Amino acid sequence: MKKVISITAVIALVAVLTLALVACVPADPDKAAANLEEAGYIVTNVKASDGTGVKLGLEATAEGCVAMVTGTLISTAGTESVAILYFNDADDAKAYYADIKADFDELDDDEKEGKKIGKSGKVVYAGTEAGVKAAG
Repeated sequence: MKKVISITAVIALVAVLTLALVACVPADPDKAAANLEEAGYIVTNVKASDGTGVKLGLEATAEGCVAMVTGTLISTAGTESVAILYFNDADDAKAYYADIKADFDELDDDEKEGKKIGKSGKVVYAGTEAGVKAAG
């Protein structure tokens, strides 16, 4: 019986640690915004009330994006930033992530240094390593 409990405990611990390492940003945009504000970042938190998509720029819209949080921290040590996009479903997030991953992969190693992109469920994020960490 003790052996079964020990094995179950180890499996549970591995599962918790895996989730902690993979989920870099919160699934809730308001929580991500609060974390960034607490870390001193200038934050924008934009939500599309109709679910048709958040306008990302003059021409760009991420299909199915229902919220976007951005954070920027400017200091004498440099600039840190992060953009987190929240999608209606994982398929839209996967498609958007594939696009930005292709662009990221084309960057030189020097340009990639200190930068991080990722996807977790319905969330896609990109930014500096410190920016992503601050959002979490």
